[in-house]
Amino acid sequence: MKNKNILIGALSGLCVILIAVIAFLSVRSLNFADSASGNPGKIRESTASDGTDSGTKDGSSEGKNKTGSGGTGNAGRTEGAPGNGGSLNGRGGTGESQTGTGGTGESQTGPGGAGESRTDNSGTDPSGSQGASGGTASGEYEVDGVLYMADGRPVYEYLEPPLESVVDYCPFGVEDFIASVASVYRMAHDNGFEYGNSGTLPPCEDGLIACDRLIARALWDLGYTDQPQGGMQIVSGDLTEEQYLVTHGFIKINDPSKLMRGDIVLQDDGTDGEPKYTWHTFVLVEYDPVTQICSKYDCGHFTPEGIDRVSSEQPFTCPLADFGDRRRFVCAFRIRSETQPAE
Repeated sequence: MKNKNILIGALSGLCVILIAVIAFLSVRSLNFADSASGNPGKIRESTASDGTDSGTKDGSSEGKNKTGSGGTGNAGRTEGAPGNGGSLNGRGGTGESQTGTGGTGESQTGPGGAGESRTDNSGTDPSGSQGASGGTASGEYEVDGVLYMADGRPVYEYLEPPLESVVDYCPFGVEDFIASVASVYRMAHDNGFEYGNSGTLPPCEDGLIACDRLIARALWDLGYTDQPQGGMQIVSGDLTEEQYLVTHGFIKINDPSKLMRGDIVLQDDGTDGEPKYTWHTFVLVEYDPVTQICSKYDCGHFTPEGIDRVSSEQPFTCPLADFGDRRRFVCAFRIRSETQPAE
């Protein structure tokens, strides 16, 4: 019996030793498998609902954290920003986190940044300014310092005097010009001038005045005496109002939203096709580009209500296109000054 008890004790001791050996080998096998997977000592936390890692604990020497299956390539997503479900920088990490390739305006973190965003170079900044390939909300864009409209025409032409210029800069200002226009209107109104094409120099000496002759006489009184017989006209042989004004110190404006006090407006007759005739002109006193309501001096034939312009009280207020599509904006002309900007 004594020998039997000794044998049972020995067998029990061997079983304990065997269990210990098996347990040791199992733990060693698990550690080897974890080391082979490239994640020694790293303990992963919970996974975000979109499939990206919400973070890692210390244990990596660099701490660079990439997104999981739902991460890179998501357009417009700023990674590295707390609370967005994207990858967070591990402590001691480099912070080099960025989105995958995507469209214009995707957010992207810079080196070492967390949540800093930038837009593509072709986009616009909050002020509405833009690069050479971008455009503003109004459709205007700039190339080499020149502002263009959406249809490709420059907003301003002849900002610099053309080579054939007779007068580079107007020798008078906006207020002088408006005062001269008002004086000619008052002369015609008070003296009962009739609507018609004057044939004299100075213009309107024959008691006739029209939309273009109002401006011609105002310019004459300011020293522009090199006008064709009868005065500057919208069309006079080979010399048009545009040709005369841009060679005598005026800038051409193609965008009606840029109109200002003192601008000379030119309209067409509402007829499409070629030739396209321009047939009406006047001088702005005030203009609201939002409502498109203007105050002006205008000695054209009749108002939409059938009132003779010459006998009406001026300046008067009306829509810029007071005859609708029968008077569409063509362009305008603004005094070019050596000291004043175009707008």
